[in-house]
Amino acid sequence: MLFRSWPKQACRWVNGALQLLPAPLSETWQGSFPDSKAYGVSADGRTACGTYNSQKIYPSYSQSPYAGSFAAQWNDGVLVNLPSIDLPSFIMGEARAVSGDGTTCVGKCDGGVAAYPNRWEPYATAWTNGSSIAVLEQGTYFYPEPQGTNADGTVVVGRIYDPVSRQEKPARWDHGSLTILPLATPDYAEAVDCSADGRIAVGFVSPLGSPREFAAIWANGTMSELPVPQGVRSSANTYARSISDDGAVVAGNLQLGAAWQRGRELVDGRNRGRLLCRVQERHGELLLAALQRKADVGLPERIAGLIG
Repeated sequence: MLFRSWPKQACRWVNGALQLLPAPLSETWQGSFPDSKAYGVSADGRTACGTYNSQKIYPSYSQSPYAGSFAAQWNDGVLVNLPSIDLPSFIMGEARAVSGDGTTCVGKCDGGVAAYPNRWEPYATAWTNGSSIAVLEQGTYFYPEPQGTNADGTVVVGRIYDPVSRQEKPARWDHGSLTILPLATPDYAEAVDCSADGRIAVGFVSPLGSPREFAAIWANGTMSELPVPQGVRSSANTYARSISDDGAVVAGNLQLGAAWQRGRELVDGRNRGRLLCRVQERHGELLLAALQRKADVGLPERIAGLIG
């Protein structure tokens, strides 16, 4: 079995112009090629975060293809290598999100366990100003996966594994302290983004014994399911992916895409195709970007009009 990795390079768009973000090349027996990704960007667009792979060769099929990946930050397009924590054997680092003010990146560092050379133990981490690193609390839980952070990086959301129930739980870290977000039943769930003040989180839930997954929002200590747009079957899978700074608008995807404003659906179910969208608030204005669509070219503009 051989790993194949398509060349990919982290990038950003500045005023519509593509800018490649620099990173060392990955070198394998197949040759040298770029292998980097950018996952998050600050409110002013000057700071981006992600990962790059610079390993020399994939040692064996049993090792993760991401071994040798490093957490990265780009300031005005200049690469900053984020430090790793002291682990028995460092395998990978990954920065998944950056705070709105650009000061804090959040993600994970993985380390190999000596007794289990093909097992990876991730640690939830936060990097401040591209230099200092802190490990977020995980208590008796395993495999933390930070996914989003708030405006100043003090609140982080993601998921964590409960070894007792053997389920992934939605997690929230406030100044490094872990809280498991509530669920109506003991389901699998994940939080992926939060508002600027960190008080509202969004994500999705996978109920036990059901093939359906649904978009969820956590606020005031409770979880609520976001509604399915009118005209869409109630069993459709829905996913909340992002939330505006003020917590008023949530965006995500299902078979055709949806956006919610204060819990009210903005898109009906008669539009065919698939739309994956994210909401980001900059300078008080909502920017809705359609990342993927196959039909109904005017749909993103109509959503933006409804939000505006």
